[in-house]
Amino acid sequence: MKGWITSQTADHFRLPLRMQLAEMIPQESKFLEVGCGTGDLFYLLSQKISFGLGLEKSQPLVRFAQQKMRKQEIRNVAIRRARFPETLSYVAKFDVGSASLFFSNLTADKAEDTLKKMGELCSEILIAEFDPLHKMKRAKLIADSVGWFDKENYKAFRRSGGVEALAERCGMQITQRTEGPYKGLFIYTLVQELRVKQKVAERSKRPMYSKV
Repeated sequence: MKGWITSQTADHFRLPLRMQLAEMIPQESKFLEVGCGTGDLFYLLSQKISFGLGLEKSQPLVRFAQQKMRKQEIRNVAIRRARFPETLSYVAKFDVGSASLFFSNLTADKAEDTLKKMGELCSEILIAEFDPLHKMKRAKLIADSVGWFDKENYKAFRRSGGVEALAERCGMQITQRTEGPYKGLFIYTLVQELRVKQKVAERSKRPMYSKV
């Protein structure tokens, strides 16, 4: 019942965001989504990606997503129940990871540990969250967007500086900030600072040729 309710409420709100995210995922990539809910993003991506893994802590949502995948005969996507960050210790490498209105629902410690694990697994991470400086009517907007939310965690996430502060604490760099489909909602592209430094070092080692 929870899966069906989510598909009729929160999924409708998230659809424009999922469509925008789907455009940002590279062709033939291996894709990981944490907090995947009923797995709707994978319906948009199943013919574009080589493989997808959706992780979700709610068993009713996982069952609902798995049933829909079987009905649609989508075979390159797996939806699994997960605990965050623990389950990420058993996950393989991915090209791109994604989380939509997910980190603001975790405690600060779990959010940091989960993002650090994702940074180890994914070459690039897309995070969709509301800008903490944006004023909005929280109750209806958030309830509609996520279906349920932890009010205290959400307020603490905003007070702490949102995605930008979380990325800094986790040693990650934001390379792009894209406006989302709703006012105040942004999609942040993150990479590990270590990877950025390695790329800079590799470029500096390339031989320089001058015209004779």
